[in-house]
Amino acid sequence: MLTKKLLYFAIPVLLLVIIGVFLLAFRGNKTGKQGTDTESSSVSTSNKSPDANNDKITIETPSGEVTLNNFKKNAEVSSSGVLYFIDKDKYNIGYNPTSQEFIVTLLVGENVENTRKDAESDLLNSLGVSRGNACKLNVFLYVSAAINKNLSQNHGLSSCPDSQPFTQ
Repeated sequence: MLTKKLLYFAIPVLLLVIIGVFLLAFRGNKTGKQGTDTESSSVSTSNKSPDANNDKITIETPSGEVTLNNFKKNAEVSSSGVLYFIDKDKYNIGYNPTSQEFIVTLLVGENVENTRKDAESDLLNSLGVSRGNACKLNVFLYVSAAINKNLSQNHGLSSCPDSQPFTQ
């Protein structure tokens, strides 16, 4: 009987401790991401990314360094720390600094390949990078699972060797 009471008490306490550690870990990552950019927009300065003064940034990849336009300048930082720098009706594009991965989320169930091409073009133009250098980047391109769970795995950039076509 005492063991049951102890379990009823210990399990919720343990869960609260785990959740607290998890929240502190993410909160700690966010404090370094708060910027001091004073340009006005609808987003408060606390949601701006750092590096606002640099026009170019360099990202280290397994294939070497890639220099990009500073997509962080006008990025909005999500609660999970992802820097979203393109937000359109049919797709959004962000960067996860923790995994060093660009995330391209397609928000359509039809004409997926056309939307993919548009999103890829936007990504390359925003980053100011060639198709060859884009293949050096870690890019996760997928259809939102809320729209089509079968297409929600990584398909990569269409011009890269590890790309997967969207088949419906």
